[in-house]
Amino acid sequence: MDAREFDDLMIRVAWLYHQRGWTQEQIAHHFRVSRATVARVLQRAIRDELVKICFAAEPEHRMLLEEGLCQRYSLEEAILVPSTVDSPARQTALAKATAAYLERSLEDGTVVGLGTSRTLHEMTDIYSPSRKLPNCVFVEMLGGITDEDPRFDIYNVSWKLGLFLAAGNALGGWWAARLSVRGGEKIIRYVLIVAILIMSLKLLGVF
Repeated sequence: MDAREFDDLMIRVAWLYHQRGWTQEQIAHHFRVSRATVARVLQRAIRDELVKICFAAEPEHRMLLEEGLCQRYSLEEAILVPSTVDSPARQTALAKATAAYLERSLEDGTVVGLGTSRTLHEMTDIYSPSRKLPNCVFVEMLGGITDEDPRFDIYNVSWKLGLFLAAGNALGGWWAARLSVRGGEKIIRYVLIVAILIMSLKLLGVF
């Protein structure tokens, strides 16, 4: 494909992806090219400024503030949470953001130190792990019973988080054992094939 043909392909691919909402897989099938080629073309379209991605004012301002906080205080990551002036709504927004951060950042073997607060207590009612993390540990960094509502005591926060993880691990183990007994090697083979396909698609950036 010469330069002119590539530029024409880049225009059409970028249009279908950004303006018509086609998936990379659909575009690859339409032009009879690989999905990796489509991904490279889309990256080239942005690099050559054929496509310009603009954020709305509020999200852009928030991202810039997060970057500024990281640079100023040498942080690996900062998360700003939009909320209203209403205290309960602000607390709920913080709890949801904390639960979302745990869901994407926790890895098996991670040790998490916990303080005590109403936000952490509310977070335990929201957090629902989607992965098995049998070696993840929650440690109370503050001991003793608080003078405030006992629901916010650190022990009542950590045991809830541990219970969620333990329940997920137990359910996953029971389900896997039951499938193995019923289906034998055949069902295990299918599960492995599906798991490998999902991981491959994830590595390719499909989702």
